Amino acid sequence: AAITRLEEAAARDPEDRDLLYLLGGARRRAGRYEEAAELYRRALAADPADAFARNNLANIEFVRGGYDSARARYRAGTEGGTPPEVAATSYYNLSLAHLQKFEYQAYNEAKSNADRLAPGLVADYDRWKYDSGDYAVVDLDLTPGQVRDKFEGAESGVAARNVAPGERPPSPPGSLVGALASRFAASLLVFA
Repeated sequence: AAITRLEEAAARDPEDRDLLYLLGGARRRAGRYEEAAELYRRALAADPADAFARNNLANIEFVRGGYDSARARYRAGTEGGTPPEVAATSYYNLSLAHLQKFEYQAYNEAKSNADRLAPGLVADYDRWKYDSGDYAVVDLDLTPGQVRDKFEGAESGVAARNVAPGERPPSPPGSLVGALASRFAASLLVFA
């Protein structure tokens, strides 16, 4: 049901990249990898610098065993002008792609770069790895706060477009109640 609602919302506003990221993530979690990959490919065709789409498409390639193409996309996500948290995530994922090919020196170098750019973020990724006992690449997605800001105060649809790549706008106090009145917003908040 959440995928259907996201598809409808994305069809109404194809310029809202946030809806694409939410839809791509939902499709990927549902095992619909090719549909998610196609969304990310379309986003990259429209904007080759879209860090979220590039990283998340690389993660799908990684899961499918396409480590070389995934590594190329992760490297592109580390180039100048990329926000430090995004670049750190790309380096972290790149380190895991190197690890899959037993390239320990390249793994250590990429991991070190990730630690240098965002040590707290990488520590969170590693904490999950040690808690679960498994390595996993990390998707770039909207934070719960960004999802809230996106839908907060809207009777239907969205209150703000394209909040993921930039800074979150400040949340007006007390407006969460109004957002929860919208079934669409409430279902997306529950889904997120």
